[in-house]
Amino acid sequence: GNFTTIRALLKDISPMTLRMFVLQAHYRKPLDFTNEALRAASTGWKGLNGALSLGEIHANAIGWPEKVSLTKEVVKSYLNESLHELYQRFTDVMNDDLNTSGALAVLFELSRPLRALANRLEREDIENIDETDLKALFSRWQVLVELAGVLGLKAEGIEKPHSKKGSLLNENEIQDAINARKNA
Repeated sequence: GNFTTIRALLKDISPMTLRMFVLQAHYRKPLDFTNEALRAASTGWKGLNGALSLGEIHANAIGWPEKVSLTKEVVKSYLNESLHELYQRFTDVMNDDLNTSGALAVLFELSRPLRALANRLEREDIENIDETDLKALFSRWQVLVELAGVLGLKAEGIEKPHSKKGSLLNENEIQDAINARKNA
């Protein structure tokens, strides 16, 4: 009664929730696997997913351009000091023996104002949002998406609807990926 498979877990929780659960503990330490811990990871992922998917859902409504990839040059010139500090802190904790729990803390800090904006947009309360604030939040969102991608965390359930089998890919895409892997 104390054994479960990943397939069985994914019937009850999303793949990104499971990834976040695993990332919360350092890879050298044991992972305490409980239903309460999974629920906590699910709650945390729900908030982070809301921030990550903000640009996918509301970009047109708030006038954000398409996301661009961040390069070191862009980070240095484009980001304000506080975002650059968060970017550097993320880099530092990851360089500290892959401290993914510290990296998640940075992601949650980045996502806080984005979740607030997402809540306002859901309530359609966008009248008093300053354009300068929106530009700053766009930069913050770009950094969040970029850094979350380092950990393999991506907005979930927004861009593509789930198929009947729960996969984000169709059968042809899966077979193409299998063939590409075999060829590599």
